[in-house]
Amino acid sequence: MKSDRVSSKPRLGPVDRAFLAMGRHPASDHDLHQVYVLRLPGAPPPLGVLRRHVSERVASLPELTCRLGVGGRRWTIDSSQEIAGQIDALTVPPGGTAALEGALLGRDLPGCGLWSLTSVHGYSDEEYALCFSSHHALQDAGAAMHTLRVLFGTGPDQACRRFRPLSALQPVATATVATDLAVSLLPARWAGEGGFACSTASGHRVSGVQVEGARLHAVARRTRVSVNDVFVALVASALTKQVGPRALHACVPLDLRLRGEQQDGLGNCVGMIRVALPTGGDGPALAAVHRATEHARSSPYRAALRALHDLSPSRIGMWITRRLLDARRSQLIASYVTFPWGLAFAGRPVRDAFALSSPLLGQLCTSTLSVFGGRVRVGFVTGKGTPDLHPQSLADTWCEELASLEGRLGEGLVSDRM
Repeated sequence: MKSDRVSSKPRLGPVDRAFLAMGRHPASDHDLHQVYVLRLPGAPPPLGVLRRHVSERVASLPELTCRLGVGGRRWTIDSSQEIAGQIDALTVPPGGTAALEGALLGRDLPGCGLWSLTSVHGYSDEEYALCFSSHHALQDAGAAMHTLRVLFGTGPDQACRRFRPLSALQPVATATVATDLAVSLLPARWAGEGGFACSTASGHRVSGVQVEGARLHAVARRTRVSVNDVFVALVASALTKQVGPRALHACVPLDLRLRGEQQDGLGNCVGMIRVALPTGGDGPALAAVHRATEHARSSPYRAALRALHDLSPSRIGMWITRRLLDARRSQLIASYVTFPWGLAFAGRPVRDAFALSSPLLGQLCTSTLSVFGGRVRVGFVTGKGTPDLHPQSLADTWCEELASLEGRLGEGLVSDRM
């Protein structure tokens, strides 16, 4: 009789192994998983309905039936693996979205420790949430969007827009990537200066704010920058108002998959760039962020980063990843997550979706721009080691800076040409 086990054993990439190593460190107190929240109207269906739904689709999701192979260098895909234990329910006291967010961070992942799907209710009388959590080593945000699309998608599986493919590496772009890495990985002395302590997995605080996507797009069009540039510049301004004018840097992940390349939700295929954060969200600040990120969004630069990702020996790739994420070099992680449209469960469409990610390796905080259709949410997560950094204040200040920038643009005080 033919075995149900799948013989495929995908190799872990350098970024995957770097996150695994972080969790294995004896002194590790890092929250190494990301949470993707889908909000739906009404009361939650019974847990058995959710488990049956996932079991019907799990054959197309190898990331949900994988485990770490012997030696920790490959995943073993096992279609006979029991997944019911990874799917549970959680009752949260009333308190709206804030209560929902606070209950999600810091939870241990059950079973294999790689992923979980939780039906959360009680925080509101009008809705419930499906919360998919996955270990950083298992998948990046782009791969997680594929998982959610297969699990809860109702329309055709359309590939996310990727950068255009290149036939060959370009020397100039390759040299630029090498130079940027050299600068980013130089010895740093930020840690301990200014009285900041390291964040830990316990005591995380989270807050977010919902804004109209049209407002961000309007500012981006007027200033001829990307929406992500606007987001990062306003985060820089909010941080400056909280901690003062300091030399801060953000680590910004870049999806390196080619158009149509994503076939499953397993593994990390990301590059990371280090962006110096300007002080303020006005025109000069936007221009500074745009200059720092414009070349990184180009096809040649991403192709060079992809070559580095694919060809670097694992130990070197792991070392680069850990150095870029170290709080002495990157005090903030700024991520942009676009959720697929048309998600639904049990006949009810998802009406909102957002992502949460905790600080790693002692960063001050993480900030995530979550996009779901026309809805945009900016979330901040801080740790116990940053008691004077309040995520709600960061979110409020971010909104104030957006309104201020819109006003400056309307009065002509900020140039519409970056």
